[in-house]
Amino acid sequence: MGSVYLEQAGGAGINADDATATLDHVRAGKQVGLAGSSDIQVGTGKDVGAQIITVGEPTGSQLSYTIEKGFHNGKGYAVQKIVNRQSPVITIGVNGKYIIPKGWYTGGQVRQVLDTEVAKTLVMSTTEQSIPADTLMYGDVTIAGDANYLAANIKKGVKIGNVTGTAVSYTAGQDSWPITTS
Repeated sequence: MGSVYLEQAGGAGINADDATATLDHVRAGKQVGLAGSSDIQVGTGKDVGAQIITVGEPTGSQLSYTIEKGFHNGKGYAVQKIVNRQSPVITIGVNGKYIIPKGWYTGGQVRQVLDTEVAKTLVMSTTEQSIPADTLMYGDVTIAGDANYLAANIKKGVKIGNVTGTAVSYTAGQDSWPITTS
């Protein structure tokens, strides 16, 4: 190890009291003279070496990184791992949900697809009728009535919808009718 001698009075030299370095600015194990001390001191600065940093996907949510304090050998580097997702077109239904993945986007669209109907009339029939879930109605839904939908026209004891029949049955050729009072 070499030595440096500083001339004292009258010659060229430095005054250690003007130095601003601290022990952590000097590599660990290296000797130095610092301000405020007449003794040789040993540096404590960490030797980091080559630090390789990956920022962004797929390392999770780490989008920034703090470079470690210390001496770097100049061979470290940072890698950006952010996926370019371009301009996606995403289609979702009513009350749909889409989780946008991490990445870099240059634009894009989210479209909501809705089945629509202007209006609908439901007429009593022998088959079930429905309006599909997720249908957006731009008009009224009408359930058609029927003037003949009366209790007197439905066989006694038979319930159709919310109407219970009161009609007494008969057979062809029958000459008498049972009389009931309510």
